[in-house]
Amino acid sequence: MKRTQAYFLVAVWGALGMGFLLAHYKTREPESRVFATGEIVVELPSLVVPRGETELEGLVYLADGTPAEDCEVFLYAAELEPGTAAPLHWTFTDERGAFGFQELEVGSFEVVLLTTKTPPTRISLQLPVDGPVTWTLNPEIPPLPVLPELERTSIAGRIHLPGSLSPTDHPLKGYEVRLVPLEGTTPLSGAVDRREKTDSIGNFHFPQVAHGDYRFEVLPPWARGGTWPVLARRPITAGQNLSAALEVPLAMGALRGTVTNTEDYPIEGALVMLFPLAEDGSPGPKGRFWPPASTDSRGRFLVGELPEGPYRLRVKAGEAAFETRTRIRAGETSEVLVEPLDPRPTD
Repeated sequence: MKRTQAYFLVAVWGALGMGFLLAHYKTREPESRVFATGEIVVELPSLVVPRGETELEGLVYLADGTPAEDCEVFLYAAELEPGTAAPLHWTFTDERGAFGFQELEVGSFEVVLLTTKTPPTRISLQLPVDGPVTWTLNPEIPPLPVLPELERTSIAGRIHLPGSLSPTDHPLKGYEVRLVPLEGTTPLSGAVDRREKTDSIGNFHFPQVAHGDYRFEVLPPWARGGTWPVLARRPITAGQNLSAALEVPLAMGALRGTVTNTEDYPIEGALVMLFPLAEDGSPGPKGRFWPPASTDSRGRFLVGELPEGPYRLRVKAGEAAFETRTRIRAGETSEVLVEPLDPRPTD
C-alpha cells in the first residue's frame, strides 16, 4: 500500500514538473546565452513565408503586338516586414503569351519580364487587380552591325645598300622590316604592327596583310623589336599599287678608322663607341648609342648601319681615350683619323 502511494506521488510531481518545463519553453523570449568559451548563441524566431489567396493572370506581348512566348515573368514583393522572407514567384508564358500566379498576398510588387531578344521590362504592380493584366515588352535589341569581311594582300620586296657600301662589309641578312598602322587606324580594320626579317640577300615577305595605310620602316639586325634607328621609312597603302615587289634603299652610311699606339703599332681590342648628336651638335636622345665595336689585329674598326647625321666618337684603349665628332652620309664610308694612344698605365 505504501509503495503504491509513493509511485503515485512521484507520477504527480513528474507530471507537474514536465508541464512547467513545457510552459516555460513555449513562452520564454529569445535570449543570448554566454558559455564558458565566450561563444554567443542567439535564438531567432522562424521566418514566416507569406502566403495569400490572391491570383494574377495576364498576357505578355512583344513591341510589335505578337504574343511573347517563353517570356520569363518574375514577381517579388516591393516592401516586406522585418523578419519576413521574400518569396520569388516566377513562371513562363505559353505560346499565347499567357501566364498565371496563385497564393499571392495583397500588396506592392515589382515585375520583371525577361526574354533573349529584349532588354528587361520592369513594372510596378499593386495587388489585387481587376481581371487579367496585359503587358508589353520593351523594343527588341537591334542586331549588331555585321563587320565587312577583311580584305588582305601580300607585301614583298627587297632592301639594298646605297652608294658604295658593300654586302661583304654589310650583310643584308637579319634586318627587321616593320609595318606600322598609321594613327587613326581602328582595331576593327585588322591592321596591326607586323615585323619580318630579311633573308641573306635582303628579301622580305608579309603574308595576309589587312588593307590599310601603314608606315614602312627598316631597322638594323641588332635593333630587332625596337623602334630605332630607322634606316628606311616610307608610307604605303596595302592593297593599292603593291602588285610588284618593293625596292627599298637603306639610308645609312658607315665609319672606318685605325687605332695605333704612340709607336705606330696597331692596338687590337680597343673599344669604339658612337653616340648620335642633334644637328646643332648638342647631345642626342639619352640612352641611344650603337653597339660597341672593337679593333681587329691590325687596329682597324668598321661601324655600319648608321643613319645620316652628326655623331660623337669615343675610342678607349687601356687608360687612354680619344674623342672627336664626325658626320655620316648615306651611301658613304667615312674615314676618321684617331690620334695615337698610349694604353700603358701612368705612374
